[in-house]
Order: sequence, then C-alpha cells, then structure tokens
Amino acid sequence: MHYAQTFEATAPRIRTGPGHKLVSVLWLLGIGGVWWAVTRRQIDQAGFDAVMGASGAPAMSLGWLAASSVFGRFASVGCESLFYWAWWRSFGAGFRFARFFVVVASLSLIDAGSDTLQMLIRDAAPGLARWLAPVLGAGLASAPGAHASALGGAFATFGLCALLRIALTAWAQARETGRSIGLPLLVTLAGWLVTRLALWWGLDLARGMSPLS
Repeated sequence: MHYAQTFEATAPRIRTGPGHKLVSVLWLLGIGGVWWAVTRRQIDQAGFDAVMGASGAPAMSLGWLAASSVFGRFASVGCESLFYWAWWRSFGAGFRFARFFVVVASLSLIDAGSDTLQMLIRDAAPGLARWLAPVLGAGLASAPGAHASALGGAFATFGLCALLRIALTAWAQARETGRSIGLPLLVTLAGWLVTRLALWWGLDLARGMSPLS
C-alpha cells in the first residue's frame, strides 16, 4: 500500500539574529530620513513656510509637521502590513509581520522617488508633466495648486510607479506564503482599490458632498 504525503508549500524560514534586527532598524531609520527630506521639500514647494511665518508660528512647527507626516507614513505601513498579516494568517498561512513591515516600508521608497521626481519636474520642466504623469502619477498632469476633484485626488498617485509597487507587494506576499502570485496580486489590487474609494468618499464628505449623489 502506498501513502501520499501532502503538505503546504511555505517560504523558507531564515533565523534572524540581533545583527539582522539591528540592520533592519537602521534601514527603517534611513527610510524615515528619506521621507523626512521628501516631506520638507514638499512643505517648501507648497509655501507653508511663508504662510506659517506670516502667521507668527515658530519655525519649529515645520519640523513637527514633517515629523508627524513621517510618523503617519510608518503608521500607514503598519496598517497595510497588519491587513496582509491578518488576511493570510486567517487562511493558516505562515506570515511574519515584522519582516513584511520592513518590506512594505522599503517599497514606500518607490513613492518617495516618484514624489521627488514630480517636484523636480514641476520646478524645472513643467512641460514634461503631462507626458510623465502616466508613469509617476496622474496628479502630475494637474497644475500646482489647482482645485482637483475628490476622485482626482484619490487616484492622483495612479501610474506605472503605483502598479510597480502593487506588483512587488504581491510578489513579497507570494514569497512569504509560498504561493503563486495570482491570489496575492488579486488581494493587493483589491486592497489598493478599496483604500482609493474610501479616500474619494472621505474627501467628498469633508467638502460636504456625497460621493453617491
């Protein structure tokens, strides 16, 4: 009599020591520094420093504004990682939250690079904005300071860079769970779309409008 042994494929588990954890912490600090620099440049480009200076607000307020943005970015990374962790663990798949947190934080550098290039294009080559918007984000096609619709604001980041981030996030899930990329890609796309729709409705509600009207 022959017995067939079945088992679920999982990604190989690599033991991590204190040195690896220290490298991860330093790497995350570096990511935070990148987002700090990007946020300060965004603040300068938006003219917040002049507005706050005219209102008599201390210069330190700009630092706190940038710091809160960086903390908010990491909180968003944590929520995204927690969602995928809860999703895959609910199906019994092995999934390491801390490791995936580092992965998602690392992939956020794609957003940082896209934001930086958008600022450079707006400053130095605005004529290229409409041509590079499909790559860096649809919002680049809008003039700076233009009043965008809630729908446009919610999908302002949509472009090839966003699709690359979605694909790499799905690939990281497939590698972590030992599955093919099909279902992770579907879950990632669905999660991204739901957050965009929620942002669209939230922006409309903040303006006193109903997204269903």
